[in-house]
Amino acid sequence: MIQLVEMTLMRSLTKESSKTRAKKSRATNPSTVDLIVRATLKRIRESGFAGVSMRLIASDLGLTAMALYRHFHDKDALLERVAEHIYASIPMPPADLHWSERLRIWFLTHDRVQLKHPGLAGFVVKHRLESIAAMQWMDCVLGILRAGGLHEEDVLHGFNQLSFLMNPMVFLDAAPRSLTERMFSHAHARQVLASRSQQFPQIAEMLDRIPMQPYEAHFAMAIDGVIEGLSLRVERRERQRDAKTSKIRSRARRKAAT
Repeated sequence: MIQLVEMTLMRSLTKESSKTRAKKSRATNPSTVDLIVRATLKRIRESGFAGVSMRLIASDLGLTAMALYRHFHDKDALLERVAEHIYASIPMPPADLHWSERLRIWFLTHDRVQLKHPGLAGFVVKHRLESIAAMQWMDCVLGILRAGGLHEEDVLHGFNQLSFLMNPMVFLDAAPRSLTERMFSHAHARQVLASRSQQFPQIAEMLDRIPMQPYEAHFAMAIDGVIEGLSLRVERRERQRDAKTSKIRSRARRKAAT
């Protein structure tokens, strides 16, 4: 079956003009594209975005690299399609939850997905200006905030903050050994401090009180901090609105009384 697909593709390549190929590359056989995307996803989970090449994916499928270029004009185009597929697979939290809970659930899920696909975050950030995947991320965040009924200024304020909230582990070229991997090694710190405590006086004083928590726990704390700040901003705006409404009603009552 794969050989038949390849032969068909190769015949079409020899017959079509470059302009025709460019047009058809935007509307290729979905089943073949899905096959390529699935093969690329498998390799990404094994060796990250950095471990992908057109030659390797073609080899995994029993095709030639030239046949692969019929569907994707270069590796970045393939990786972009895979990034879109990954982001589209992240479910939106139930709409009946409070916006703050929906945002927290979505970000934690998004973080775990990125950790399982090493290099995804770096690729999307690098290609953010022309990436559909980047727009998917933006649309989800804006959608959760707007559905929560937030004022437009608060939506944009929250979006700007959240755009810079990312677990540093997602930028590793390889997946972490465990999602519960520790952020800090107390044992290593004690070894260093045994002879260099004067170089790190703050760590020496605080070491026993620095929590031994995994990166995921710290990331959740960071999300909670941003959400708390945004919630306070929303509450302050609501109090100001209520105070303004109260003043208007009070004036109206006084005017009616006279």
